[in-house]
Amino acid sequence: MEKTRSLSPVIPLLPAEQNIIPQTENSSLAKLQLTSTSPYPLVDPTKIASMDEATSVNAVDSATRSHTLRDITNTRHAESIQDIDTFWAKQTDRVTWRQQPTQVRQGNLADIQASGKTPQWFVGGKLNLLDSMFTPERANQIALEMPATDGKSAPIRLTYAELQNRVYKTANMLRAQGIKPGDVVGVYLPMGIDAVVAMLACHAVGAIHSVVFS
Repeated sequence: MEKTRSLSPVIPLLPAEQNIIPQTENSSLAKLQLTSTSPYPLVDPTKIASMDEATSVNAVDSATRSHTLRDITNTRHAESIQDIDTFWAKQTDRVTWRQQPTQVRQGNLADIQASGKTPQWFVGGKLNLLDSMFTPERANQIALEMPATDGKSAPIRLTYAELQNRVYKTANMLRAQGIKPGDVVGVYLPMGIDAVVAMLACHAVGAIHSVVFS
């Protein structure tokens, strides 16, 4: 039976020394199976790739960067249409896999019309995207920036290292409360950094989060 838990600010965090969840194949972290129910992957890497390339040229003005981003996006979109499997196979290099997919796509759009079956993407692949998000190269980069609640103080900023620390502490707290992969966690928090941390912590343990902003 599906379990629903509520996450509120009053639940204490575990000690800081327990804040790291091992990133190994045998870790108890959820290993997410990528079998989308949509005929297309839910994330469009064309936009992600474009943003990486366009923002690498920091010297250009915003108008030029916007134009460059649009051109790159259009190019990537054209490539994805011309050779779907080759394009998406290249995108697998952009994330860290715990188990590499054995096949980019199983089935095609014609199957939907013939049998109602939707294609499966990245068959056999297992990952947790936090492995790709929290990397040593990003440790000191700004991951989150939120305006101060009083509207006057300096914005609140967290580096990737600081965010990782909070996320894994909260993830361990969830696990201590008995949360397992597939459970549903209700997040009742104001819109802010704590809510982001809670949602990422749910992802870390493989739980499904349902957000109600207080």
